[in-house]
Amino acid sequence: MSMNEQCIDYCGIFHTMIKSRLSNFLWSCIVVLFIANCSYAQRYTLKIHTPEQAILSKLSYNTTFQDSLSVYKTLNLLIAELYKQSYLTASFDTVFFVERQAHALLSIGKKYAIIHLQKGNIEDFVIEKAGLRKDFLHNQNIDFQYFISLQEKILTYWENHGYPFAQVKLDSIRLIDNQIFANIDCEKGTYIRFDTLLIEGEGKVKGDFLRNYLKIKQNEPFSQQKVKEAERLLKALPYLKLKKPLEVVFEYDRAFILITLDKIKSSQFDGIVGVLPNQEQKNRVLVTGQVNLNLANLFSTGKKLHLEWQRLRSASQLFNFEYEHPQFLKMNFDINAKLNLLKEDTSFLNIRRNIQFSYQLTPQQKVSFFTDYQTTSVTDGSTNQAAVGQESQRFIRFANTNLLSYGISYELNTLNDFLKPQKGWYIKGQVGTGNKKISPRLGSNPAVDTIFRNIDLNSTQWTLSLSMQKFFYTGKNTSLMLKTVGGAILNNQLFMNELYRLGGLNSIRGFNQNAFYASHYLVNTAEARLYFEETSYLFAFLDYAYLSYQIPTQSFQDAPLGVGAGISFATKGGVFNFAYAMGVSQFQQFAVNQAKVHFGYVSRF
Repeated sequence: MSMNEQCIDYCGIFHTMIKSRLSNFLWSCIVVLFIANCSYAQRYTLKIHTPEQAILSKLSYNTTFQDSLSVYKTLNLLIAELYKQSYLTASFDTVFFVERQAHALLSIGKKYAIIHLQKGNIEDFVIEKAGLRKDFLHNQNIDFQYFISLQEKILTYWENHGYPFAQVKLDSIRLIDNQIFANIDCEKGTYIRFDTLLIEGEGKVKGDFLRNYLKIKQNEPFSQQKVKEAERLLKALPYLKLKKPLEVVFEYDRAFILITLDKIKSSQFDGIVGVLPNQEQKNRVLVTGQVNLNLANLFSTGKKLHLEWQRLRSASQLFNFEYEHPQFLKMNFDINAKLNLLKEDTSFLNIRRNIQFSYQLTPQQKVSFFTDYQTTSVTDGSTNQAAVGQESQRFIRFANTNLLSYGISYELNTLNDFLKPQKGWYIKGQVGTGNKKISPRLGSNPAVDTIFRNIDLNSTQWTLSLSMQKFFYTGKNTSLMLKTVGGAILNNQLFMNELYRLGGLNSIRGFNQNAFYASHYLVNTAEARLYFEETSYLFAFLDYAYLSYQIPTQSFQDAPLGVGAGISFATKGGVFNFAYAMGVSQFQQFAVNQAKVHFGYVSRF
């Protein structure tokens, strides 16, 4: 029950008017509870008798119950609803049981309107915060439902500004015919400030970090809205789980927030390393493999560290580094630093450095500003140096470039659960722009030199990206996920080593990792999930993509399709993922012998 509901006392407003009927109703409730003791395990049905059936028929209520106490609760809710509709003398005159059927005699009475409502002691600025003019509450004709709405707005303002026990009520009530003359007054009660956060449970997190993250500072005025937002923020953390709803403990003029947390195993490690004979250099070995390390909630302060290394071919390597520091210098923004290195056989080397500052607008929304510096270097073994004659027109695909860009991104997350999302949205959009410089190595081939002299070596480049996921609740243990991911690089002088890389487990399943190049792409995914444990599920999917690119001497477009099924199985030590997928594209037939098996085991700790 919210604090607003605790502060609204319809019976108190009209105590003198309905005292006798309420007394009769309470005696009936005692009878109900006595019968409940005698026939606890039986199911009950409810039948309401009233001469005003037309009014009753517009109300929604249950008619079958597990016990007689539930009958009583339903009758109470019906009276509250009638009060909201201005039937202020409504009451159940008699409640009795015949075997397992409850009979209730309802008297609805007249419908009253509130007129000549005076402002009383409520301040003008509070009236304005409720969305009304200062002079609104001067002999105004409003119905009771509007009074309830006004009451809610005033109480909401005060409970978010240090007065959680404020009461808004009618005073000096005069009942004439079907009209009520009254003043609207407010009793704010004790001024309450936030005190400390009381953190319990196995989830470990430092109080300073949590206070900054939840934006609940000691000695600030109490705010019920901040308490509600704190629950949503805590549920968004991947390494902690809220064991039970937040509890607010009031002591004198202080409010203590009791937070009970469980730890979630969200740090990850997986990897495999192989040692093979080096076929290119005799008497030497070749180290291959893949290592992926994610450390979450470092030092119990919410920091994150990600390291990834991959070497599946002798001349190709991938290295990723990412560090996230939340609440940097105890300010309300996070800082994120990334380094990405990609060496593609003997063709090129890409290095990308990125730094990003993020600010949490609301528990569901985040905005970020970033700067990005990318360099691409052509290695000596690239086809640029080997190209001769007409072949140079066809195979000039790589170039030395550097790009310094700036941009902004926006993120929205309304997923109901981090580990087991079954409804909600996840949306992230990003736009960036910067100056690109091409640095060709001229003089080695006249044909190559001619091509570079005919293009703009300094230009403006834009990058756009969008990711959208929507989860649909389809049953207690089932969900449907629809996802669209797209990106575009907008520049007239693009080369292969600048393009997006797609294909594999995290983009288009049914194809080799990084099988496709693209300057424009759109990947649509439909995935149905069947959960058989909290975080373990079977899934079937379809990935459909459109991608294209155009470089000075070559263009390409394709629409690959991948379908398949798999399982994600959580164990005490980690998560096992297995997916069987078949794909079709211009370069791959839809055949069993072309199917791909994506599998892996991620250790969590």
